[in-house]
Amino acid sequence: MTYQRCQYIDRIYNIPISTIDGQGFVLFQQIQHSINSGIKYFTHNGLLIPFECDGQGNKLKPYRIRAFISDVIYCYKRLPYEPYNNAMIQMVRDIHRDIPIIRENTEILKSKVDAILRQTFELAEFTIPRLFIVLPEETTTYNPENWFHYHYRLYFLCECEDEHERHLAFHDGYEIKQPREFLIKYGPHIRRMLTLVKYAATIGNT
Repeated sequence: MTYQRCQYIDRIYNIPISTIDGQGFVLFQQIQHSINSGIKYFTHNGLLIPFECDGQGNKLKPYRIRAFISDVIYCYKRLPYEPYNNAMIQMVRDIHRDIPIIRENTEILKSKVDAILRQTFELAEFTIPRLFIVLPEETTTYNPENWFHYHYRLYFLCECEDEHERHLAFHDGYEIKQPREFLIKYGPHIRRMLTLVKYAATIGNT
């Protein structure tokens, strides 16, 4: 008599092989009787071994599976893939649960990226403001002899499309810590700016 090696947990059992119509089979009842009555599933090389069925898909009696004389058949009370299937199902559920949060975070990220891109393009197009004005911080009596003893602050002007609507940018300005050096370097530009402001004020009053 030939035997089929069947492994359940860590032990291997030798189950008699029955010959039916010239083919070798392992009887389901024999496996349950010899190993464990709760066994219901079998695998070979990682694939599930189906019960033998007729042309209509009905299980043949006595219930039996194909024998693999040279190999080991693994026996289980439940499908060995169930833990993995359950883990996959739980993973899919978690993903579906997190989809609204992912979409919300994506929209937030998109808005931030758009803002950064706009700022980048604006900086690329307007790298340095062209118009600015320098004003003393202290409201003291005007005296040209004390110019270099005042505290000055630089303010940028917003370059509106309409030259008559130009105004100070919404910023506190920048403190000039070395007014003498600054006035020597940018004096000509300030003179032109003062002239522009003078003419703009004259036109605005007409």
